[in-house]
Amino acid sequence: MKEEAEQWIAKAENEQHKALVRVQWLFGKRPIETVGFTRDNFDIEGDILRLHFLGAKRRKSKGILGINQKLITNEISISQDPFARELADYILTIPKGERLFRFRSPDRIKTIFYELTACGKCPNCLIGKKCPLALRPYFTRHNRKTQLGNAAGSGKDLADWDGVTLQAVQPYLIREPVTKFKGKIE
Repeated sequence: MKEEAEQWIAKAENEQHKALVRVQWLFGKRPIETVGFTRDNFDIEGDILRLHFLGAKRRKSKGILGINQKLITNEISISQDPFARELADYILTIPKGERLFRFRSPDRIKTIFYELTACGKCPNCLIGKKCPLALRPYFTRHNRKTQLGNAAGSGKDLADWDGVTLQAVQPYLIREPVTKFKGKIE
């Protein structure tokens, strides 16, 4: 896996991207998706650095990826890797709730990250008062004709969108898999 991470680092767009690929490799996550971490994803206790994130099932259904996920916590010893120490020192300088890294993956996966406040509308909500995770709504061309829906349908890179609240996005998320074709076959 280290060799694979090194190949991805070689393809990285910038220093932040390289750093995040290293974080992913450090915690045993394959760097194949766009991932955005906030300060709240990390926890430091003594020599232990913990990363909390949502583990997603790979599935083709449309909608918010927070459904059918579980909270996963990985931990490493800070003293086991020089980069882990460097990362821990950096994390301690970041205020709670603030984003650590933000980048687009080389294959331009259309993903956008939100730091959200719970509104209680989301199915299986894991959030208390403040969402500690980078939740990943996936937008598709099946969405209502909204600015975001049109952007997804037209192939616009959604990583360029930021600062959208859950309340603004919620009406346009598809919660259930699209099981019936409602259009016309020409």
